[in-house]
Amino acid sequence: MPRLYLLTSILLFSLAALAQPAVKKISAQKTVTAPKIDGVLDDEVWKTAPVATDFVELNPVAGRHEKPEERTEVRILYDNTAIYVGARMYETAKEKVQHEFVNRDNVGNSDFIGLILDTYLDGLNGSGFYVTAAGVQFDAKYAPNPNGNNEDPSWNAVWESAVKIDDQG
Repeated sequence: MPRLYLLTSILLFSLAALAQPAVKKISAQKTVTAPKIDGVLDDEVWKTAPVATDFVELNPVAGRHEKPEERTEVRILYDNTAIYVGARMYETAKEKVQHEFVNRDNVGNSDFIGLILDTYLDGLNGSGFYVTAAGVQFDAKYAPNPNGNNEDPSWNAVWESAVKIDDQG
């Protein structure tokens, strides 16, 4: 009887492990030439960077679309001074891109993309950087907070971003 229990436990544990979503990873590529920050990913350095795809929806309903209606491609480069993130969010028509111009640290009614850096590797603290399709920057610090809201948008970093809306998105 103990062997049957052990076998059942191993089988259940194995099935549970298989049901876990795979962790997605992308490698940042080191560059000696910094890309232009102009909203256009036509620099040679972007062409050699690994591409992350197969994103899932976060807002307005997390995970609502296992396969998004339109694809997004993200590339990450770094050098001795900075981290560079290039993203192409495709859309069937540029008129569909939501891009309300609002004050800094607001996304308004806009499409946006963001990155949270977990520099302590603790899953609790982080620095977030977002840019809307209108070019508005939103940044925030993330840390555990007793009131439940762990986002502090009063933190303002100095960073560059640029956005270009074209016929592809």
